[in-house]
Amino acid sequence: MPANLTPQYHEAERRFREAQSPAEKIACLEEMARVIPKHKGTEKMRADIKRRMSKLRNDAGKNGAKRSSGPTVDREGAGQVVMIGAPNAGKSALLRATTKATPEVADYPFTTRKPIPGMVRYQNVQVQLVDFPPVSEDFVEPWMAQIARNADAILWVVDLGSGDLLDDIELIRQTMEAWKIEPVTEALAPEAIDALPTGIVPLKMMLIGQKSDHPDSADNLDVLREIYGDTWPLLTVSADQEDNLDTFAQTLYDMLDVVRVYTKTPGKKPDLTAPYTLPRGSMVVDVAGMVHKDIAQQLKYARIWGTDKYDGQMVQRDYVVQDEDVLELHT
Repeated sequence: MPANLTPQYHEAERRFREAQSPAEKIACLEEMARVIPKHKGTEKMRADIKRRMSKLRNDAGKNGAKRSSGPTVDREGAGQVVMIGAPNAGKSALLRATTKATPEVADYPFTTRKPIPGMVRYQNVQVQLVDFPPVSEDFVEPWMAQIARNADAILWVVDLGSGDLLDDIELIRQTMEAWKIEPVTEALAPEAIDALPTGIVPLKMMLIGQKSDHPDSADNLDVLREIYGDTWPLLTVSADQEDNLDTFAQTLYDMLDVVRVYTKTPGKKPDLTAPYTLPRGSMVVDVAGMVHKDIAQQLKYARIWGTDKYDGQMVQRDYVVQDEDVLELHT
């Protein structure tokens, strides 16, 4: 009996032949199994697909158990925020819409194969946004955990048009648990961090509802707000329609909880286009250290210009700087 394979099957098979990672191959095989005609003529083909999926999953589990350094992402800008989500959640489209990065964007799963960074501009600073390969029930790239644990914040990106929205969120939650990441809404006090179980990393988190222009987005958004509205902050965006992307950029910056500080030399104006960014609560001596370690060691005092001080007020090394303060450092 002829197989009578559909164009959808041939397309999935083509992607399988081109796939490089086990996760991509598994996704393609799943698609092949879903679209292949179910009749006697395809029995052997369906059995072969199941066999190949089983072997790939077993191999992936064995390889995942082996520690591998994997790829890394050099930190840039005011801070690093990573995106995690299920296949086709819209992470790559969001990265493309908000940065100069050019990830591949397609309507099939596992388009992203490695971490892809881009820089999101907010006013006069830039935040590094990192796109991860998607997570699935069958496979998660083992190197993703370490990059996520070292980041400043994490975005749970979900597809507002997906019929599996809640399942996708639960999958992300379980992944965070496996990575020993404790999602938080605000920075924890030192004593709260010390109280966490050994190895657990607290990481600022926000839910990003992508594809807000989808016809089903309003109903799914109501469900999200009803279930998670009192637990997690939520922002809706549409990369395709460029909806709420300015707010998205500000959200990334706010999650970092940093301040911008400018420096100037006596008698000259400060360069307000390139601030130093430091964690909120940093002191004058911390700013001096970012300029040069010798200046920090020799610093006697600073003059400061800011919204709640008179111009040129003298402050000591341990003065806590505020956002957009201007410092004149004296050694």
